[in-house]
Amino acid sequence: MGKIILKWFRVNLGIKIFSLLIGILIWWHVRTERIYEATFSIPLCLKNVPAKISFVESPPEFIKIVLRGRGKELIRLKWGHSLEAIYDLSDATTGWRRIDITEENIKLPYWSKVSIIGKPSPRSFVMHLKKNK
Repeated sequence: MGKIILKWFRVNLGIKIFSLLIGILIWWHVRTERIYEATFSIPLCLKNVPAKISFVESPPEFIKIVLRGRGKELIRLKWGHSLEAIYDLSDATTGWRRIDITEENIKLPYWSKVSIIGKPSPRSFVMHLKKNK
């Protein structure tokens, strides 16, 4: 009995391995066509900070967002493309400033069909800006 099973595994072994790999690929394709939600931690990039102004304390480095989309697109965003939240500080002045992060600040790739679910976290934070010496 054992020899028969061993012979069955050895006969056409290449075709059996190939069939198993094709089956796994088809399964993966079907599973990733579904709609999923995933949480991403993306960097906060402060752009156009005036040269005469500095931060008293550092702003948060990352913003959390929840995205909804096909599994393949979420995997592609997670492993292949960097997402970021961009906030323009070109009009910043000294003193306390509240920064509100909205969906418009989050830059998704042009090809992406995912959608942002809910509000970013943190939604806002307060920064203290001072004049450089």
